[in-house]
Amino acid sequence: QIRNIGTQVRPDRQMLMWSATWQRDVKILAKEFVNRPVKIIINKADELKANTKIEQEVIVVKSQEQKHTELKGLLKRVRKANPGASRTMIFVNRKVTADKILKDLKGIGYRVLAIHGDLNQKKRENAVMDLRIDPEAVMVATDVAARGLDIRALACVVNFDLPRLLDQYVHRIGRTGRAGSTGLAVSFFFPRDDQKIAKKLIKCMKEAGQKPSYELCKIVNQSKKELDKEKKEEEKKGKKGQNKFGLKMQRSQGSKGKQK
Repeated sequence: QIRNIGTQVRPDRQMLMWSATWQRDVKILAKEFVNRPVKIIINKADELKANTKIEQEVIVVKSQEQKHTELKGLLKRVRKANPGASRTMIFVNRKVTADKILKDLKGIGYRVLAIHGDLNQKKRENAVMDLRIDPEAVMVATDVAARGLDIRALACVVNFDLPRLLDQYVHRIGRTGRAGSTGLAVSFFFPRDDQKIAKKLIKCMKEAGQKPSYELCKIVNQSKKELDKEKKEEEKKGKKGQNKFGLKMQRSQGSKGKQK
């Protein structure tokens, strides 16, 4: 979209470029569009770190069904802790998951909104407006709402599905704890799907002054032990086919009988 706009602007333009982060893809865009810029970075935007005012919580689940049960309990907890101001945003990775959550929560009396790629811009804007108006609304969203959405007094962000990339996680939870306020971010960790982000997630939490749960750390340590075990087994297999000089043994091409 930025490149399309750039083709319609005069080459002798003046340009200001703003970004919440200073990651590799943003740097590439800046190099492409901005000539000899004055660069101002605030709060180490070139480092990917979570807001320290956000309390991060990770709940390890054993199935997708358990996520739905945990979600309902979490929403009750948020409402109890924030009476009259329990506005919550739930992030998912797929539209079909968003539709299921929308139906389930509406069935038990929540006012639920949705925003995803299949909705046109007008419907997205209406959903965001409704969320701003209703202090107890719940929004289910895909990553189209992970960046650039500024909702004041958002009590909680839920990662129903964890993203594959850490920067997406940081952007998601950054919807809460804005303008100096505190916030809560709760993520459901399903080991089968989320193993790859686990180590980075723990590091992100520690850098923000958060303490990862024992259960999450245990899963990461178990995974490391399993990888080390597999590596040792592969090394043993490799050594079996080598002589004392580390060279692979080859079967003689001569006769099968014993040579005199």
